[in-house]
Amino acid sequence: MTKSGESRQGVAADIERPHEAVVGSAARRDAFLGKAVFASFLFVLLLSMGFFAYLGMKITESHYSDRESIAVIADKPVKEESDASVSSEPESGASSEPTTETPVSATPAKETVAVSVLNGGAASGSAGKVVGILTKAGFSKAVAGDADGDYSGLTVYYSEGQSAAADLVKGALIGSYPSVTVKPADPKHPETSKSPVVVIVGA
Repeated sequence: MTKSGESRQGVAADIERPHEAVVGSAARRDAFLGKAVFASFLFVLLLSMGFFAYLGMKITESHYSDRESIAVIADKPVKEESDASVSSEPESGASSEPTTETPVSATPAKETVAVSVLNGGAASGSAGKVVGILTKAGFSKAVAGDADGDYSGLTVYYSEGQSAAADLVKGALIGSYPSVTVKPADPKHPETSKSPVVVIVGA
Protein backbone atom coordinates (compact mmCIF):
# COMPACT_ATOMS: atom_id res chain seq x y z
CA MET A 1 0.00 0.00 0.00
CA THR A 2 1.27 3.41 -0.85
CA LYS A 3 1.59 6.25 1.52
CA SER A 4 -1.22 8.10 -0.17
CA GLY A 5 -3.53 5.11 0.36
CA GLU A 6 -2.60 4.84 4.00
CA SER A 7 -3.20 8.52 4.38
CA ARG A 8 -6.73 8.24 2.91
CA GLN A 9 -7.59 5.33 5.25
CA GLY A 10 -6.39 7.33 8.24
CA VAL A 11 -8.50 10.28 7.28
CA ALA A 12 -11.56 8.03 6.83
CA ALA A 13 -10.98 6.46 10.24
CA ASP A 14 -10.68 9.89 11.81
CA ILE A 15 -14.02 10.87 10.26
CA GLU A 16 -15.84 7.65 11.42
CA ARG A 17 -14.70 7.96 15.07
CA PRO A 18 -16.55 11.24 15.77
CA HIS A 19 -19.60 9.88 14.02
CA GLU A 20 -19.61 6.79 16.23
CA ALA A 21 -19.21 8.99 19.31
CA VAL A 22 -22.18 11.06 18.24
CA VAL A 23 -24.30 7.93 17.62
CA GLY A 24 -23.37 6.45 21.02
CA SER A 25 -24.22 9.67 22.83
CA ALA A 26 -27.65 9.85 21.14
CA ALA A 27 -28.37 6.23 22.10
CA ARG A 28 -27.54 6.89 25.74
CA ARG A 29 -29.69 10.02 25.72
CA ASP A 30 -32.60 8.12 24.23
CA ALA A 31 -32.23 5.37 26.83
CA PHE A 32 -32.23 7.95 29.67
CA LEU A 33 -35.26 9.70 28.27
CA GLY A 34 -37.06 6.36 27.96
CA LYS A 35 -36.31 5.56 31.60
CA ALA A 36 -37.44 9.03 32.71
CA VAL A 37 -40.68 8.72 30.76
CA PHE A 38 -41.36 5.27 32.24
CA ALA A 39 -40.61 6.50 35.76
CA SER A 40 -42.93 9.47 35.25
CA PHE A 41 -45.68 7.21 33.93
CA LEU A 42 -45.24 4.85 36.88
CA PHE A 43 -45.39 7.77 39.35
CA VAL A 44 -48.56 9.15 37.75
CA LEU A 45 -50.09 5.66 37.78
CA LEU A 46 -49.33 5.16 41.47
CA LEU A 47 -50.65 8.64 42.29
CA SER A 48 -53.86 7.96 40.38
CA MET A 49 -54.32 4.63 42.12
CA GLY A 50 -53.87 6.31 45.51
CA PHE A 51 -56.35 9.04 44.64
CA PHE A 52 -58.99 6.60 43.44
CA ALA A 53 -58.45 4.42 46.52
CA TYR A 54 -58.96 7.46 48.80
CA LEU A 55 -62.04 8.51 46.81
CA GLY A 56 -63.51 5.00 47.08
CA MET A 57 -62.93 4.96 50.84
CA LYS A 58 -64.76 8.29 51.24
CA ILE A 59 -67.68 7.10 49.12
CA THR A 60 -67.91 3.92 51.20
CA GLU A 61 -67.88 5.88 54.47
CA SER A 62 -70.58 8.22 53.17
CA HIS A 63 -72.68 5.24 52.07
CA TYR A 64 -72.49 3.58 55.49
CA SER A 65 -73.20 6.88 57.22
CA ASP A 66 -76.34 7.38 55.11
CA ARG A 67 -77.49 3.85 55.87
CA GLU A 68 -77.04 4.40 59.61
CA SER A 69 -79.00 7.66 59.41
CA ILE A 70 -81.83 5.96 57.55
CA ALA A 71 -81.85 3.15 60.12
CA VAL A 72 -82.07 5.64 63.00
CA ILE A 73 -84.93 7.54 61.32
CA ALA A 74 -86.73 4.28 60.58
CA ASP A 75 -86.38 3.08 64.19
CA LYS A 76 -87.42 6.36 65.83
CA PRO A 77 -91.20 6.23 65.09
CA VAL A 78 -91.28 2.66 66.33
CA LYS A 79 -89.77 3.76 69.61
CA GLU A 80 -92.17 6.69 69.96
CA GLU A 81 -95.11 4.42 69.14
CA SER A 82 -93.87 1.94 71.74
CA ASP A 83 -93.58 4.72 74.34
CA ALA A 84 -97.08 5.94 73.49
CA SER A 85 -98.52 2.43 73.87
CA VAL A 86 -96.80 2.00 77.22
CA SER A 87 -98.05 5.36 78.49
CA SER A 88 -101.60 4.56 77.39
CA GLU A 89 -101.70 1.38 79.44
CA PRO A 90 -102.96 1.83 83.00
CA GLU A 91 -100.41 1.38 85.74
CA SER A 92 -100.54 -1.91 87.56
CA GLY A 93 -102.51 -1.65 90.76
CA ALA A 94 -104.25 1.54 89.65
CA SER A 95 -108.01 1.39 89.77
CA SER A 96 -109.76 1.75 86.42
CA GLU A 97 -113.03 2.66 88.09
CA PRO A 98 -114.00 6.34 87.88
CA THR A 99 -113.53 8.23 91.13
CA THR A 100 -116.58 9.83 92.65
CA GLU A 101 -116.20 13.24 94.21
CA THR A 102 -118.33 14.53 97.01
CA PRO A 103 -120.69 17.04 95.42
CA VAL A 104 -120.31 20.60 96.66
CA SER A 105 -123.65 22.17 97.52
CA ALA A 106 -124.45 25.30 95.58
CA THR A 107 -125.53 28.37 97.48
CA PRO A 108 -129.36 28.42 97.32
CA ALA A 109 -131.70 31.40 97.41
CA LYS A 110 -132.75 32.23 100.97
CA GLU A 111 -136.47 32.09 100.18
CA THR A 112 -136.10 28.46 99.02
CA VAL A 113 -134.44 27.17 102.21
CA ALA A 114 -136.75 25.31 104.58
CA VAL A 115 -135.63 26.02 108.18
CA SER A 116 -137.02 24.46 111.36
CA VAL A 117 -136.21 26.44 114.50
CA LEU A 118 -136.64 24.28 117.63
CA ASN A 119 -136.53 25.33 121.27
CA GLY A 120 -134.21 22.90 123.02
CA GLY A 121 -134.32 24.16 126.60
CA ALA A 122 -134.10 27.93 126.05
CA ALA A 123 -136.53 30.50 127.46
CA SER A 124 -140.06 30.47 126.10
CA GLY A 125 -140.39 32.36 122.84
CA SER A 126 -136.70 31.92 121.92
CA ALA A 127 -137.52 29.88 118.83
CA GLY A 128 -140.04 32.50 117.66
CA LYS A 129 -137.43 35.22 118.10
CA VAL A 130 -134.97 33.33 115.86
CA VAL A 131 -137.70 32.80 113.26
CA GLY A 132 -138.32 36.55 113.23
CA ILE A 133 -134.63 37.25 112.59
CA LEU A 134 -134.50 34.72 109.76
CA THR A 135 -137.74 35.93 108.16
CA LYS A 136 -136.44 39.49 108.21
CA ALA A 137 -133.23 38.24 106.54
CA GLY A 138 -135.22 36.64 103.70
CA PHE A 139 -135.80 33.08 104.92
CA SER A 140 -139.54 32.98 104.30
CA LYS A 141 -139.80 29.23 104.99
CA ALA A 142 -138.55 29.41 108.61
CA VAL A 143 -140.97 27.87 111.17
CA ALA A 144 -140.76 27.46 114.97
CA GLY A 145 -141.22 24.33 117.08
CA ASP A 146 -139.97 22.44 120.12
CA ALA A 147 -137.12 19.94 120.37
CA ASP A 148 -137.55 16.59 122.14
CA GLY A 149 -134.51 17.07 124.35
CA ASP A 150 -132.43 19.79 125.93
CA TYR A 151 -129.44 21.36 124.15
CA SER A 152 -126.88 23.99 124.98
CA GLY A 153 -126.12 27.04 122.88
CA LEU A 154 -127.46 27.81 119.44
CA THR A 155 -126.55 25.28 116.73
CA VAL A 156 -127.42 25.09 113.04
CA TYR A 157 -127.72 21.49 111.83
CA TYR A 158 -127.84 20.59 108.13
CA SER A 159 -128.70 17.48 106.13
CA GLU A 160 -126.43 16.06 103.40
CA GLY A 161 -125.81 18.57 100.63
CA GLN A 162 -127.19 21.53 102.63
CA SER A 163 -123.98 22.95 104.09
CA ALA A 164 -124.20 26.09 101.94
CA ALA A 165 -127.75 26.73 103.15
CA ALA A 166 -126.62 26.25 106.75
CA ASP A 167 -123.86 28.82 106.25
CA LEU A 168 -126.46 31.30 104.98
CA VAL A 169 -128.56 30.76 108.11
CA LYS A 170 -125.51 31.19 110.32
CA GLY A 171 -124.67 34.45 108.56
CA ALA A 172 -128.15 35.76 109.31
CA LEU A 173 -127.93 34.84 113.01
CA ILE A 174 -124.31 35.61 113.93
CA GLY A 175 -125.08 39.29 114.54
CA SER A 176 -127.56 38.39 117.33
CA TYR A 177 -125.91 35.11 118.39
CA PRO A 178 -122.10 35.43 117.98
CA SER A 179 -121.51 31.94 119.40
CA VAL A 180 -123.69 30.18 116.79
CA THR A 181 -122.12 26.99 115.38
CA VAL A 182 -122.82 24.81 112.32
CA LYS A 183 -122.79 20.99 112.43
CA PRO A 184 -123.98 18.08 110.27
CA ALA A 185 -127.24 16.46 111.37
CA ASP A 186 -126.73 14.02 114.28
CA PRO A 187 -128.05 10.53 113.45
CA LYS A 188 -128.62 9.92 117.20
CA HIS A 189 -131.06 12.83 117.25
CA PRO A 190 -133.50 12.52 114.31
CA GLU A 191 -134.92 15.97 115.02
CA THR A 192 -131.64 17.50 113.78
CA SER A 193 -132.59 16.32 110.28
CA LYS A 194 -136.27 17.25 110.49
CA SER A 195 -135.71 19.82 107.76
CA PRO A 196 -132.83 20.49 105.35
CA VAL A 197 -131.68 23.05 107.94
CA VAL A 198 -132.58 22.83 111.65
CA VAL A 199 -131.74 25.52 114.19
CA ILE A 200 -131.91 24.39 117.83
CA VAL A 201 -131.88 27.06 120.50
CA GLY A 202 -130.53 25.56 123.73
CA ALA A 203 -130.12 26.86 127.23
